[in-house]
Amino acid sequence: FSRRQIHELKKDIEALTPHRCAVVYGSLPPATRKEQARIFNGQSLGTDTHHTDKTLPEMNVLVASDAVGMGLNLAISRVIF
Repeated sequence: FSRRQIHELKKDIEALTPHRCAVVYGSLPPATRKEQARIFNGQSLGTDTHHTDKTLPEMNVLVASDAVGMGLNLAISRVIF
């Protein structure tokens, strides 16, 4: 998947279903990739981020390239290719 395709798929899933999506792809900066993993895993934001709102929406879908295997600990129950 390209970055554009990942964002298009995220947009389609969120428009057509009640699901919210986090995204991971190779060119994301490492800090952003870790933040997306935290969001997907349902963890609250730590003090090491720039966000002021410490609550996160529930993200129960992860749209990702093969970068999903780049050292992230993810609570994934189903993988769809």
